[in-house]
Amino acid sequence: MSPAPGGVPAVPCLRVSNVETAASYYRDVLGFEVVALLGGHPPGFAIVRRQGAALLLQQVPGAGPRPDPAGPPWDAVLLVGDVEAAHRDLQLRGAAGLGDITGRGIGWDSFDVQDCCGNLICVGHASEVFLERTRPPRQSPVTQWRSRWQRVRSAREEREQAKEFQQFYENLEDKRDIFYMFFTSGLLHWVVHAESFVPRDTNLVLIGSALTSEEREWIGRNLDRPFHHIRLPVDDVTAWEFLFAHNRNNFGWVDIDCFVLNGGLFKEMTALDPGVSMNCTWSWDSGYGFRLANTHFLFVNTETIRAVEAAGVPASPSTYDWLGSPRGFLLRKCFAKVPTDRQRELLLRILPADGEGRPQLLEGNYYNTLLVYQMLARVLGYPISQVRDLVRRCGIPVDADSTDPEHWPEDMSPELFHLFGVSYSKNYDSEPGIRALYLAAEYAMVEDTAARLPPQYSEHLEKVSADLVQAGLPPDKARERFRQHLIAARRLDAGTADQILRVPPVRD
Repeated sequence: MSPAPGGVPAVPCLRVSNVETAASYYRDVLGFEVVALLGGHPPGFAIVRRQGAALLLQQVPGAGPRPDPAGPPWDAVLLVGDVEAAHRDLQLRGAAGLGDITGRGIGWDSFDVQDCCGNLICVGHASEVFLERTRPPRQSPVTQWRSRWQRVRSAREEREQAKEFQQFYENLEDKRDIFYMFFTSGLLHWVVHAESFVPRDTNLVLIGSALTSEEREWIGRNLDRPFHHIRLPVDDVTAWEFLFAHNRNNFGWVDIDCFVLNGGLFKEMTALDPGVSMNCTWSWDSGYGFRLANTHFLFVNTETIRAVEAAGVPASPSTYDWLGSPRGFLLRKCFAKVPTDRQRELLLRILPADGEGRPQLLEGNYYNTLLVYQMLARVLGYPISQVRDLVRRCGIPVDADSTDPEHWPEDMSPELFHLFGVSYSKNYDSEPGIRALYLAAEYAMVEDTAARLPPQYSEHLEKVSADLVQAGLPPDKARERFRQHLIAARRLDAGTADQILRVPPVRD
């Protein structure tokens, strides 16, 4: 269900008799993402979203099916870019109360669908007349100038850091098949775990940003890997830009919370077909007939970077939107890029146009890291290659006790572990069970390493312990709670769960 061109800022509210049941129905039957469960436990509200169309589900006693569900009045109207595609998808999903596409509803193509609580929803084609009244106002010339100036200043701040990285790269003894691992301050406990799974003969390079002097000294003493420190606070997007600008050989990336349990995968990832842009292990469905790679574990073909540049467009892994908006990096202002005319022209070959003739945005209101680059490469004949068939669903989990793997944001396997959103666990206050589960994972990682790391990590362990108690989970039960989650919900065997939770060895 592609969103309406330009987007409609309102979020309709639907009354439901049970929020958890309704959220599950919208997720499993209607194909929505459950963005959040709110209002305590059990929740009183839920926000669900599907490619730009959002709904608020509110629990109201006595809410139930309509006596006559056929026809208006509706409980909500969702405006989408492709009514026929939305109708066809809901048919395949077996959605109940699905009407035919007609023009009688809102004056243009639309159909009705009824949810499990009797709410009647009209799904209609976006009316340009309506959207002109609801589309967010354009930036004023002053705002546009200020936004451009901020982006230029940010880029100027990073210029010296990029030169320093280039010098570091040139001085590396071995530039073949490098895998980079990027991190910021306060995350060494994850680095220690992830690095311990990387074979010694794999060319792993560590990149840290704005680390404390104690952290830098500890790395130099304890991790026998090439290490570069970026003095300026930067996010992973900036790190990716440095890699694209300066690597001459094919290179890889592994997240600090991605544990490659099968070390042989590193060599497998480096076996690039010359006709692909990158090898990956996790991907997600764009909704437009092709899949897109996630960044947890990748290996990039630098020949494709040069092919994209030869087509007259920047080969940038950055995030993109139409306004050059801030990226949400808390330590320093960083900004998304704005697609050039040539980039838009190429993207329109594989994406539908929005109401202003621009390529349809993905994931709400922007293109995430590496997405524009991947799509440009695809247009030029370089698709991604998926070495392992793992799926990323990119949603916040609904129920901490769910044993259905489809309810979790991404797949895990005996070869690969990645925990979605571990750094965002503090944001899960609305669902105590989820918050406790993520805190349990964080506790297990820092408990294993705090005594070996700089003093700030022992302080962090104390804080996580206090947060666990507040969340209703005793710290001495945290490791086993997460272990049981890996076995019951993620369907991993006990041996794999124990491997993920092992204490990282001290290497001589």
